[in-house]
Amino acid sequence: MDPITVEQLGRTHPLARHPDGCLTDLANARASVHTRRAYRGHLIAFAAHHGEEIGALTAAPIRAFPAELADLSPASRKHKRAAVASFAKGAVRHDLLAANPMDRIDTVEVPKSLPRPGRGRRRHQGCWR
Repeated sequence: MDPITVEQLGRTHPLARHPDGCLTDLANARASVHTRRAYRGHLIAFAAHHGEEIGALTAAPIRAFPAELADLSPASRKHKRAAVASFAKGAVRHDLLAANPMDRIDTVEVPKSLPRPGRGRRRHQGCWR
């Protein structure tokens, strides 16, 4: 078991051993260290929210998790939802769930915005300038 997950949830938590599979799948897919670290944190927060066995994972507790995060930006809620979706997809792939409960949950809409301007420095225009 991941030591950070054990430290946060404890060895006896029903979901403590399952994020390891998800994080291993992300590493095998060559996800960055930063992505894996963020997903671990999101999955620990979700596991703290859902204190039951993985077989009891349905759409209801997944819907309730982002509802607790209403004060976050849409982009942050979307990222947390993506971590839980990856976890659920892996659970189906490893035969821990019969069906993916994320199929019943809508995505988080992030409003389109313009890119942020540079912070006073000139962008590099190419090698020959």
